[in-house]
Amino acid sequence: MGSLFLEGYFENSRSLQRVRLEPLPFTVGRTSQASLMLDSSGISRNHARFFHKDENLFVEDAGSTNGTYLNRHLLHGPAQIQDGDIVHFAEVECRVVAIEDARQGDSAGRTRAIAPVLSSSLPLGTREYQQLLQQRMVTAHFQPIVRPDGELFAYEILGRGTHPDLPDAPLPLFEIAESLNLEVPFSEMLRENGLMLAQSHGIDVPCFLNIHPAEVTDIPRLLRTLQDFRERMPDLAAVLEIHEGSVTDLKQMREVRRQLDVLNIGLAYDDFGAGQARLLEIAEVPPDYVKFDMALIRDIDKASDARQSIVTMLVKFCQESEIMTLAEGVSRSEEAAACRQLGFDLYQGFHFGRPAPLDDD
Repeated sequence: MGSLFLEGYFENSRSLQRVRLEPLPFTVGRTSQASLMLDSSGISRNHARFFHKDENLFVEDAGSTNGTYLNRHLLHGPAQIQDGDIVHFAEVECRVVAIEDARQGDSAGRTRAIAPVLSSSLPLGTREYQQLLQQRMVTAHFQPIVRPDGELFAYEILGRGTHPDLPDAPLPLFEIAESLNLEVPFSEMLRENGLMLAQSHGIDVPCFLNIHPAEVTDIPRLLRTLQDFRERMPDLAAVLEIHEGSVTDLKQMREVRRQLDVLNIGLAYDDFGAGQARLLEIAEVPPDYVKFDMALIRDIDKASDARQSIVTMLVKFCQESEIMTLAEGVSRSEEAAACRQLGFDLYQGFHFGRPAPLDDD
């Protein structure tokens, strides 16, 4: 493990800052003599200190007014520190990391007693998350996409974690990944793992693939990962889902569309109608599929005539452009019946099947 740093949003900064935990003992407080001086009303002049003992790093509170917390537990004595631990000095949140750069600020002031509300901008579980990445502790669930008669048309691949000390759902895992700037490699790993499972189970219908929004900011890297997939799995049908809100650069999207055609990978615009319906982008760079956001589909059977008319118009617009329409989040038979009446081509949701692992038989 490299040199240890404290990482946090110090001095109300919007950017993450890092301070090297050297030399030891390393003190935290509001005095100018502190190794790390924090200008916060909850910080005591001498708040906490880090020190070595038996070649291990420890932290202890220095008799502060508002306390020091390790992984959101109030310290009552010295506690050993490890890479990835979350430390709060009163309400000021930090994370211990092993990295190579540091920045440090300073200010001073007086201490007032507060009832600390511990922030959570730096999520717990970073050490376990590193293990998840290193050991590829992920799997995938597959949710069916069906035709109006219920016949299977495709699967959407939905990544899951398998680390025993972390959630398996992708959203909290991506929150940790984003705090470490690892959301793109994590998304790539989930996608690769799902495709490998699909191939090993002999899936012979298209697999809809998710990407993280950050991947759209580096299209060449995204396309390289898809080219690598296609070279290793030339016969597996796939469709790339891109959030409708990300389709803003028409020139870039035309190139993405062209490259996907070369790789024989379909294109779907996801969450259509969640915000501004980008009809121009759909007309200029038409996808193969448009997935209507579940907010439009939820309780569509109870919706006003005006709302149903708008959905019908959008469905017809897509179909006239030879784009298949998919209703997402269909959870009740009444919603399914209403979607059939509105003319949707494809359906996805709990009514037709929940995300689940593939059978091994």
